[in-house]
Amino acid sequence: MAKRFRAPWVMDVRDLWPDAAVALGEVSNQRLLALAEQLERWLYEEAAAIVAVTEPFRQLIGQKTSTPGKISLIPNGTTPLWVDAARLEPDRRSLGLPGEPFLWTYAGNVGPAQALEAAVDAAGALGRDFRLVVLGEGPSLSELKARAEVVAPGSVIFRGQVPPEEAVRYVRASDALLVPLSDHPILRTFVPSKLFDFCATGRPVIVAAAGEPARLAQAADAAYTVPPGDADELARALRQLCDDEGLRKRLGAAGHIFGANNLRERGIDALEAVLASVQVASR
Repeated sequence: MAKRFRAPWVMDVRDLWPDAAVALGEVSNQRLLALAEQLERWLYEEAAAIVAVTEPFRQLIGQKTSTPGKISLIPNGTTPLWVDAARLEPDRRSLGLPGEPFLWTYAGNVGPAQALEAAVDAAGALGRDFRLVVLGEGPSLSELKARAEVVAPGSVIFRGQVPPEEAVRYVRASDALLVPLSDHPILRTFVPSKLFDFCATGRPVIVAAAGEPARLAQAADAAYTVPPGDADELARALRQLCDDEGLRKRLGAAGHIFGANNLRERGIDALEAVLASVQVASR
C-alpha cells in the first residue's frame, strides 16, 4: 500500500516475531524460519520509522537494521478504566466467588508464554485457605485444568474470558494479582500490558517474570517479584502477602501510582511526533 500510494509507513512493534514464535515452539521449520527472518529484516529496512514498546525491543531491532536511529521508544501503559477501578468496592458475591479464602487472580491469555503451571502448583501447595482464579482462555487451558485436578483439587477456579469492564470487578475482588511470563530469554524483553493494568487497580501484584517486567516493578517498588516458573517462591510470596496487611497496602498504593503514571494516552504526542517527522522527511 505504501508503494502504491508513494507514502512512507511506520512499523509499530508490539511483539518480536519470529523470535517469540520460536521461543514458544510455534515455529521449528528452519526453511520457514529463515524466510520469516528475511521478511523481518526487510520490513525493518523499508519502514520510514519504527516504534518499539520496550527498551530491549529497541536494542534488539537496532541490531537488525542499518538505521537504528529511526527507532523510537513509546512504552505501553494502562487506561483510565483500570486506574478508576481503584475506587470500586470489592464484591465477590455478585461474581460467585468464595468470601473467606485469600483470593489471587490471573486474568488474560492462557498460553505457553504465561507458564501458569507454576501458579497451579503453588495453589496446590497453599491449600484451601487460598484460592487461585484463572480468568481467560487460550491454548494451554485444557492442560492447565487437568493439572489443577491432580495437584490442586478445589484450589483453582477457572472462568472464561470476560470484557474489561467485568475483569476489573474480578481484580478488585481479589487479594492479590499475578503477572507471569515464561523464563525464555526472549520473553525477558517483553512487558505485559497487564502489569500496568493490574498495578493501576491498587491491588498488590506479584510479578513472576525476569527481565524488563521485573526491572520496572522493582524500580517503582510497585510489585512483589519472584523468579519465573518457581512455584515454591510464588507460594512463599502469597503467604507473606496474606500475613502482612501493611505490605499489601504499601504495594497496592505504589502500584496505583505506577499505573497512573503510565497511561497509554501519554504516548499519543510521541506517536504524533514520529508520524509528523516521517511526513516531513518524505516531502
